[in-house]
Amino acid sequence: LSVKTNNMFDLPEDLEDFEGVMKVYRFGEVIHLVLKEGIENGGALEDHLRGKGHSQISIEHTRPSIEDCFMDLMQK
Repeated sequence: LSVKTNNMFDLPEDLEDFEGVMKVYRFGEVIHLVLKEGIENGGALEDHLRGKGHSQISIEHTRPSIEDCFMDLMQK
């Protein structure tokens, strides 16, 4: 997933607090996150972020790119 809000400074930490998140990393102007297998987003992530004080929330499903694979390898 690709996520952007009005508060990009606190966003990575707030995403890590969401149950089901496996990895979080900055990717240009957005934050990419990987959910654990079998976890559905279904609006729960947006509700979580609103509860943390975020607004102007944009959540988009993205396919992993070569850069995502590189970031995954760098975190191992």
